[in-house]
Amino acid sequence: MPDAGSTVMSSTARYTARDILDVEDIVRAQAFARVEDRSAVLTATQAAVVISVFEVAAGSELFSEPRAPGR
Repeated sequence: MPDAGSTVMSSTARYTARDILDVEDIVRAQAFARVEDRSAVLTATQAAVVISVFEVAAGSELFSEPRAPGR
């Protein structure tokens, strides 16, 4: 495979490209920037539904720690 410009992985012929890493940085920065304004806060009921759907899709239950309120 030709070099696509990735400098993160051990081989530039596989795994990812710089543009993917740049987008991940933007997403992470936006998430951190919005923590304080609580723009994406779920109610306890909404969180329970999301966890339940995830567990069904994953085919297993989460441990108690990810289920704890306020996490």
